[in-house]
Amino acid sequence: MILYDIQNLRCSYDGSGELIHINNLVIEEGKIYFILGKSGVGKSTLIEALGLMNDTVHPDSDCKLNIEGTFHDLYTLWEYPSKVLAKIREKYFSFLFQSPNLLDYYSAGENMAFPLLMSGVSLIESKDIITKLIQEFELPSDTFDKNVTHLSGGQRQRVAFIRAIVGNYKLLIADEPTGNLDAETGDKLFNTLQQNIVETNKSAIIVSHDIALANKYADFIYVIHENEGIANSGELLDFTSHRWAQDVDKMLVAH
Repeated sequence: MILYDIQNLRCSYDGSGELIHINNLVIEEGKIYFILGKSGVGKSTLIEALGLMNDTVHPDSDCKLNIEGTFHDLYTLWEYPSKVLAKIREKYFSFLFQSPNLLDYYSAGENMAFPLLMSGVSLIESKDIITKLIQEFELPSDTFDKNVTHLSGGQRQRVAFIRAIVGNYKLLIADEPTGNLDAETGDKLFNTLQQNIVETNKSAIIVSHDIALANKYADFIYVIHENEGIANSGELLDFTSHRWAQDVDKMLVAH
């Protein structure tokens, strides 16, 4: 199933200027997409637009989001009340950033279980699910009851990762989710994410500078180029390519 059909996505603030311009990008269900490009090229702007986080979509855009089998224009969605947009984000998206963005006045377990509790899962059942993930992510056994302020930076990032994947989302949108982690831990997290995507037929869009992770876990790699100060559509590489790392390196250097 197609989640996004992008024929012409233009993003700008207040309808003036142009930050990014993307053509011909389709996001499918059950796939992991990595978005690569130089710093400042507009990768975060793209995922913020797709995740209905920032109202930057230009009215001339042709970008549609599939909601319950019906495609909705991304620009006109912003005409809906904020409560409706919040419900769409809550039901369809999960977000993960380099900063964990945890709620300090809740325990680590409550932070991780939040999406489950919001969807009606009981606290007891939620705790069982979270406890298994705590073991899988090699967190201390007492993590569930700890205040998040008592966790290390790496532990907080793993807690945020668990919170991001437990909910009943359609699309995970992540911005440099392993930026504060060592390579081994980042690899373990993405291995778990990949299993989650395959088993539940969800999707993920990952903004990253880590070509090695993209080379290992992406179904598709989308490289954004910059031309005269505007980020433009670049090559879309799929899993049939066996030279991703070399190809991406060349693209980032060339542009």
